[in-house]
Amino acid sequence: MPSLSLVNLTVHRGGVEILRGVDLRVESGASLAVLGQSGSGKSSLLRTIVGLDPVGAGRIYLDSTDVTYKPVSRRGIGYVAQTPALQPNLTLARNVERPLEFRERDRPPESRRRRVSDYLRRFDLGGRGDKKVTESSAGEKHSAATARGSVTEPAVLLLDEPVIALDAGARRGRVRQLRLQHEATESTLVVATNDWTVAAGLADHVAVLGGGTIAQHDESGHVYDGPNSLEVAELTGRWPLNRLGGTVRRPPGARTEIITPAGTLHTWRSVPAQSMIVGIRPADLIIDDTGGLTGVVRSSAVLGRTSLVMIDAEGLPLQAMGPTPAPPAGTEVRMEWRRAHLFTLDGKAVDHLSPDDDPLA
Repeated sequence: MPSLSLVNLTVHRGGVEILRGVDLRVESGASLAVLGQSGSGKSSLLRTIVGLDPVGAGRIYLDSTDVTYKPVSRRGIGYVAQTPALQPNLTLARNVERPLEFRERDRPPESRRRRVSDYLRRFDLGGRGDKKVTESSAGEKHSAATARGSVTEPAVLLLDEPVIALDAGARRGRVRQLRLQHEATESTLVVATNDWTVAAGLADHVAVLGGGTIAQHDESGHVYDGPNSLEVAELTGRWPLNRLGGTVRRPPGARTEIITPAGTLHTWRSVPAQSMIVGIRPADLIIDDTGGLTGVVRSSAVLGRTSLVMIDAEGLPLQAMGPTPAPPAGTEVRMEWRRAHLFTLDGKAVDHLSPDDDPLA
């Protein structure tokens, strides 16, 4: 399977610069999630890679082959758009079969139909291939479009918001299906999404897209644990980031203090004495009687054996993890922080802290 490389890629639409100087490389058989807010240029990036949108500047390579100006049909790239473009006069199965008819004409019809049936089952459409597109739900249409884009097992596969039309339970199943398919086919995979759980579930590497450029590109775990900006931190994670104003003090011979509305964070790390934004993910803020942060419970949502607890800290809304059942509304609770991210007031990362950081680090 080929690697995919984008070199200084710039894309315009209607005279407006959508992407600027994008450099990315996806190794052969690897998976990359392009993560960004709506309107960040994710779809434009995929459309440009497959050849549907023109390149303003830069180059696109499959291995060492320059495909920047090759037509779509000669790139060998599979693409599933965010909005399924199925032929309404055909059944779901016939839509899935169409790419095989064009690209594998020598394959016997019965063999094509077996392949189609297999991919219909993979994407939860077993027994529904004879449904007309006009009679199908949004989820079924999107599943058929995904099967159609995958059925030829292309060397490079691009998926634009692959679970957006599915309900929550079906989304989790589809992410697993796509991950297993990627591992089985060893294709080079690029996924565009605004959902961190999809990005982390499908891809080993994540490229965060913001302002038309790549804000951060690394292994998914490194992006989560060490976001290089407040923008990246807010895009990564299952729940919205808790943002607290913080003032840093460095008493002589003592631990650094970061004073927030919820209480004081202590660390042996050397942090500049200045005002900062403190970001703590809900998963890293735990209700614990020994914690040094405090607040008052406002409400909670059961997640299973744990609860997501909404807390008021001197007028500042926070979310923390707690037990099930959670403390009732109005209860004053203490919280333990497990990891905090420090940012300058203009959003640049300063440091990433844990309570047990080595004082010599």
